[in-house]
Amino acid sequence: MVDPNFYLGLATEITGKVRRLASFTGHAPSIGLHHEEIVREAMRPLMSRRFSLRTGFTFLDGSTTSSQGDILVVDESDPAPYFFQMGDLVVVHPRALACVVEVKTQLSKATFLQAMCNQYSFKRVGAAASPGRNLPTLVFAFDSAAFAPDTLHQWYAAVDVPNEVASYPHVVYSLKRGALLLRPQRGNAPFGHYAVLGEESEELNPKALSLFLQTFRKILEKKAGLESNPFEYSDLQGLLSSEQCVQFRQGLVSSAKTNSPI
Repeated sequence: MVDPNFYLGLATEITGKVRRLASFTGHAPSIGLHHEEIVREAMRPLMSRRFSLRTGFTFLDGSTTSSQGDILVVDESDPAPYFFQMGDLVVVHPRALACVVEVKTQLSKATFLQAMCNQYSFKRVGAAASPGRNLPTLVFAFDSAAFAPDTLHQWYAAVDVPNEVASYPHVVYSLKRGALLLRPQRGNAPFGHYAVLGEESEELNPKALSLFLQTFRKILEKKAGLESNPFEYSDLQGLLSSEQCVQFRQGLVSSAKTNSPI
């Protein structure tokens, strides 16, 4: 395990960068672009030069195109990954995508629904290009309403994408609220998102940040054909997976008997 102070320091650094720009302007588009760059800076140290961070779309044909994604993680080892490039704005072939990250300044019901639809648009194109593929997606939010069961029920019940495990982002992370983690079906426990417990705070959640970053590392390694356990570098001590599961179009669907370790 990496020293927990590493993740606390990173979370504090991210918060400081947010506050510095906010002290000069409340211009929402500028703040949004700045937040995306902050997330890129947190992700870059985990990457080799094989991968790049772009923004834009994925395209298969005229009827199979994604929405615009905030951060596209592109495998530059692909011999012909791009249909179009202009600076960091790209149209990329889905086979060259390693991951897509949606970035939100504030996660509310409206922005949550937008993020779920956007990330699913990439999954849909990825599956059309390579049947059976589950293109990994992540969501990073700088703030959010509390991940309370009633709130999550309302959000998830309103998501209009297929309720299949391949439709979900691997992790939904809020810097101030923690994380929602995708779990496959385990026995009687259904697939879906489960809140990560044990770090309830309205300030910073560095343990959940470690989970987000090492999930990203795992995605890169899997794209490269490697099998490893990067979560040994996370700080998961004391974290539990909630007993309550939420699913798209259903909301809160069931409760397990007890909270379980991450």
